[in-house]
Amino acid sequence: MNFGVIGPGNIGEVIVSKLRDAGYPVKMANSRGPESLNDLGAKTGAMPVSLEQVVQDVDVLFLVVPQRRFQNYQKCF
Repeated sequence: MNFGVIGPGNIGEVIVSKLRDAGYPVKMANSRGPESLNDLGAKTGAMPVSLEQVVQDVDVLFLVVPQRRFQNYQKCF
């Protein structure tokens, strides 16, 4: 099963870490771009990608963003 996480902040980082600890492949993205997630990717083994890429070929997508920010992400779907 493949997972994607949009918004790996404090809560999203826990989700990413738990999924990776269980051995699942995880892609993650945020509004600042994949380069801003390189440290978290190195720490967890999750793959930083663009918003357009995070929704491709995943079985489950976690949206971990504040409700006020959700409108910024709608254009990705």
